[in-house]
Amino acid sequence: MAGRLQDAGGEIMEGELTCSGCGRAFDIRRGVPQMLLDTLERDVKKARTATTFGFLWSRTTDANTHGGSHAAKTLAALSLTPPAGLVLDAGCGDGSDAAALASHAAEVIGVELSEGGSRAAFERTRRLSNAHIVRADLCHLPFRPGHFSFVYSYGVLHHMPVPEAGLAELARVSRHGAAAAIYLYEDFSERSAGLRWSLRAANSWRAVSTRLPPQLLYALCVVAAPLVYLGFTVPFKVLNRVPVFRPLAAGIPFRHGRAPFSLAADLYDRFSAPIEYRYSRHTAAGLARVAGFAVEQVAYERGWMLGLRRGE
Repeated sequence: MAGRLQDAGGEIMEGELTCSGCGRAFDIRRGVPQMLLDTLERDVKKARTATTFGFLWSRTTDANTHGGSHAAKTLAALSLTPPAGLVLDAGCGDGSDAAALASHAAEVIGVELSEGGSRAAFERTRRLSNAHIVRADLCHLPFRPGHFSFVYSYGVLHHMPVPEAGLAELARVSRHGAAAAIYLYEDFSERSAGLRWSLRAANSWRAVSTRLPPQLLYALCVVAAPLVYLGFTVPFKVLNRVPVFRPLAAGIPFRHGRAPFSLAADLYDRFSAPIEYRYSRHTAAGLARVAGFAVEQVAYERGWMLGLRRGE
């Protein structure tokens, strides 16, 4: 590694990272190695995905984080112990989960496709000596086979052009017997007819929303957020106080709102992604098995959390 500019803590902010195996050199920009391998030039939808999510992640701060850290919730739901050793956060977004995982693991590497996300993740983790951010494509990870002892990916694979390829790549870089935890959107096949209809209605709006400029779509989501909060979060809070209505309340979407405008980022996430796949419990597990993982645990939390094990 050659550095042209370092910060006060010795972090290389600008320079080159050279692969000891193939000899290829990668730029380091603002502390983040750029290892995309021309991915965005060859795939228009992937480039659009990077742009839309990069806009969202670049807006996050410690006080304004989309969804907060999902890592602790995922590990608890799947009855997994906090990971040790070398951990991969595949699609780390703004770095919230990478920072959370770094409090347990020996070392965490967060991989993010978008420039905005990788920059935000670096800023969030730069004071953590055991957390590192790389800008790369999950379908072309710049790591040798069997490199990681734990792999984590929350809400990323279902936005990829070929989720199977992304998950197979996660299996490739996992050690034999390594644990993994992933989260995938649900297809509402186990929900009520009314909620299945609402998903179809939302998807019809996505045909328009995914073509809007990120700034405009986010502004519309800010306007819509209080209405969604009143229509979904408030009824959940009311019904959840009555034991007999709690099963009904548990099926209400957007029930996690904290304040009227807190759902703007969630709405943007829902309506901005150019690609969106959804899964039943059965198809989510099947996706993991095809990639080379054994499915050890499945938990439901507004989608499917899967606890996996890399095959021996």
